[in-house]
Amino acid sequence: MFADDIKIFHVIKEIHDTNKLQEDINKFSDWCHKNSLTLNISICKIMSFHRKRSPILFAYNINKTELLRVNEITDLGITYTVNMSFNNHIDKCIAKANYTFGFDKRWTNEFTDLPTLFSLYFAYIRSQVEYASVVWSPYYSIHTKRIESIQKKFLLFLLKKTGWEYNHDLIYHENIALLPTYTTRCLEYKICTLENRRLFLDAAFMGNILLGQIDSPHILENVSIHVPGKSLRHHQFLNLERHHTNYGENSPINRLSKSYHIAEKNFGFNLSRDNFKKNLKTYLLFKLKKNLTFFHF
Repeated sequence: MFADDIKIFHVIKEIHDTNKLQEDINKFSDWCHKNSLTLNISICKIMSFHRKRSPILFAYNINKTELLRVNEITDLGITYTVNMSFNNHIDKCIAKANYTFGFDKRWTNEFTDLPTLFSLYFAYIRSQVEYASVVWSPYYSIHTKRIESIQKKFLLFLLKKTGWEYNHDLIYHENIALLPTYTTRCLEYKICTLENRRLFLDAAFMGNILLGQIDSPHILENVSIHVPGKSLRHHQFLNLERHHTNYGENSPINRLSKSYHIAEKNFGFNLSRDNFKKNLKTYLLFKLKKNLTFFHF
């Protein structure tokens, strides 16, 4: 591991659990000392993830120097908060993508080649709102719409830049042009909505876990596979846990399982990872095509 990637964690259910974590920190500190490694304690931080009103907070230390406690931290490009809400991360992603899009528009003002414009969009804008989405994918519509607005603006930018000449479905009503909907624009340029792409990434991730393409025993042991009994009724391959809160209902394993269920017909243990992804992309474009409508500009 890289030095700044080292993390020590422990589930704290009772006060004596804090002593176990402190013991682990002490062992790590001793190991560093024996191997002549110096720890920069000023950049070592402690963070407690919880959703309790009265969490157990303990003053952990390294060599009797108390560690700085934080409520938010960015690790490998993802912003985490103590309550495991990714609202701050989503805000940062959207702000960065909008800034990049504005910069891209200014510098490509004279560009007319569509493949070039799409390449720039995929590389510098869409990648920012899709990076590690398996971790933070939103479940509230307000966040979904805000993220989707980035691609909407880009496709509208293309539509106006090309004078709509690439839209063969453009129709007129009383000599007024009707602008195709966002769904139609996606189909016109053969790209999926960002929401469907996150669904694709979730389903592909779960498929790779089941196929053994991703080696993560901890995730796999938390995936509940349905074992059918005598009933002949159709049951989904994965079981979903029932929760009383939106947060629980949309926990990572539940969300990944739901996404997998949507794409379950495209999965097979005899399929390669590439064929599974190819089937998923075809399915999502077909699903998009069923929602064709137009609205007045």
